[in-house]
Amino acid sequence: MKLSAVLWKEEDQWVALCPELDVVSQGDNPEHALEMLKEAVEVYTEAAKDLGVWEEKREEKTEVLLTTLEV
Repeated sequence: MKLSAVLWKEEDQWVALCPELDVVSQGDNPEHALEMLKEAVEVYTEAAKDLGVWEEKREEKTEVLLTTLEV
């Protein structure tokens, strides 16, 4: 399954977010944060499957664009 990940630094930790599932994790560096996010998403999807609320046929994103907006 292909999902998006957004990473940013907050003080001394990196935060990783999967926006499709609204799952977040953190780590000491971007690689660690991404590894922890993958684990959190796996736990989330398994729990959702166990509760019967997971859709097996989710639309996968083939291209994601992330940019900033100044207001």
